[in-house]
Amino acid sequence: MNSVAVRAISLGLAAVGGSLGLLAGRQSNHVTLAILGDFKGQLSPCGCSKPMVGGIKRAASVVAALRASGPTILLSNGAFTDGTVGEQQSMKARAIAESLHVMQAAAVNLSGDDCVSGFGNVSTMQSVLGPALIAEGAKSADRLPLQDATVAFGLPVHAVSSQLRQISGAVGSSAPSARLSDDAVGIALLDGSAADAKKLAATSPMLAVIVYRSSGDASRHETKVGETWLVSPGSEGKSVLSIDLTDNAPVKYAVTKLTENIVDNPAVTAIYQRYLREVSNSNLLESQPKISSAKYVGSAKCQSCHSRATKVWAHSQHSSAMKTLASQLHDRDPDCVSCHVVGFGSARGFISPKKTPNLGGVGCESCHGSGDRHVRWPKSVRMAKVGKASCVSCHVSTQSPGFSFPAYWRRIAH
Repeated sequence: MNSVAVRAISLGLAAVGGSLGLLAGRQSNHVTLAILGDFKGQLSPCGCSKPMVGGIKRAASVVAALRASGPTILLSNGAFTDGTVGEQQSMKARAIAESLHVMQAAAVNLSGDDCVSGFGNVSTMQSVLGPALIAEGAKSADRLPLQDATVAFGLPVHAVSSQLRQISGAVGSSAPSARLSDDAVGIALLDGSAADAKKLAATSPMLAVIVYRSSGDASRHETKVGETWLVSPGSEGKSVLSIDLTDNAPVKYAVTKLTENIVDNPAVTAIYQRYLREVSNSNLLESQPKISSAKYVGSAKCQSCHSRATKVWAHSQHSSAMKTLASQLHDRDPDCVSCHVVGFGSARGFISPKKTPNLGGVGCESCHGSGDRHVRWPKSVRMAKVGKASCVSCHVSTQSPGFSFPAYWRRIAH
């Protein structure tokens, strides 16, 4: 565990604090960049195997620890949402924006993914973040002009994007983008790939740091192109990067993975709990699109004929999957519920904890399919035999990093 993580644990119960000193022209011999980004709508750790990594509540504690050590500039490289359209994505964008505001973010780069939901979503982000929200190509926008750069501790921070069409469509800008000049200095938040970052470093070689987007884990080490450092926080908000600058030049790079031993920050936890209440009160779970299918009957209907299999299931974590969500106040969150119930997305499957309590938890029909016809005609209608394919739709690498079908199957063999 690095020193930042240790301080985050000890300072996690302290409010996010510290002055960011966003005064143009102010110089600092030494300052630390704290870098977040690419949340993709993941506000909290999600998964069914340890270690569960990530979460903006833990990120806030790490940022507080960095601030306690000295002058710190918090930067976020966009992608609040997963690039899809929906009411819950907008709720997530607001919650992340509010969290970054409380954490005193100096600059937040608007990504093309954030613009998919349109003007309303971007306008909400801007109303919360104010001038900290920056975007390339939006300076002369008709509907929502945004600056393409800001200054923190005398250090310019630029917004650069490879998705200008999405951004201009959301903010109402038709003007061509003014690309960074070859003598641009400071930091670039790039809504683009590692390859895009290398091209930018070649054309603007005086930049100190370029933060780019990538899938998977954060950059383990900085990549150097000339004197410019290229780094990525990875995806789904699982790490906080820190870069020490001396006289505006990067000298030290570190990654703090947001593991379970980092406590949640109380101020951001309050924002997160408000988000969960909003999700619940909006009845998003009940309003999810439904398809027509055969009826799901629940695992209790299987017990009389399959007593041994039912006993194995009852002692597995599958049977209590919905209770796990309820203990974390996620039992009305569609993002989480889908892999914790039977028949989610079917008009004759799980609807809500109140309306269909018998379908809560991962049950027999989660893998074998609807059992209604088998229950009525057990000899003539057989249930499908299933294997690994039934598991991997929920046990994906990002949520079950240690998943091994042979090992997991041994726990529930029946």
